[in-house]
Amino acid sequence: GLVAENLGGSHLWSSTQGGVDVNNDNIDDFIIGSQSFAKVWVIFGHNKTSKFDWSHGIDLSNLDGITTGVEILGDRTVDFGVSVALVPDMNGDGYGEIAIVVEETYPSFVALIFGRKHFPPIINTTRQSSYGQYGIKLITDLPNIPSLTSVDMNGDDLNDLVIGCTGETISGFPIGRVHVLFGDDIPWGTPINLETSLNGENGFTLIDLNVSESSLFGTSLGSKI
Repeated sequence: GLVAENLGGSHLWSSTQGGVDVNNDNIDDFIIGSQSFAKVWVIFGHNKTSKFDWSHGIDLSNLDGITTGVEILGDRTVDFGVSVALVPDMNGDGYGEIAIVVEETYPSFVALIFGRKHFPPIINTTRQSSYGQYGIKLITDLPNIPSLTSVDMNGDDLNDLVIGCTGETISGFPIGRVHVLFGDDIPWGTPINLETSLNGENGFTLIDLNVSESSLFGTSLGSKI
């Protein structure tokens, strides 16, 4: 095992899913999010033959983007990293993806950072150019995103992203939506408005679901269904 140091405060979140490898070195990786400091860290996995030494822990303030991991910065005025997950390959390049939920802003969104062989040490998502360079924004009109799941729903060998959103009521009942974005080996534009852009070919939306009666709004992240 290892100790991760300099996490930067409380409200820490982590998620793992077997087989998620964001830098395609055939070793699974691990993600940690700090909502308090609007930071997310992805720690790259290592095996016994690796030259990297975990015996003294890992300093998350000094990741290099290549051998140790990558740090992702967000906006501290919103809930950046309220949930985090690693997602199996969605765009057919052999790299897993990084999904970060951002709430308490309008619109709320999922920051989807694409995997790659070498990352910069720090990705600053407060710069809008970062999304065009490193990933995309997946925008929803609803304020809360309690569920984020990956599964290949259309059998094309690319993982799809299932995003559960809540925050509306109808006749006093909590209502939510589930957006399914199909994986695609054709580059997406950014941002993607999940409320208006899904057309059945690139994904679909389930609307006006009773949140209290649907398991799609669970808090499990990154798991297959």
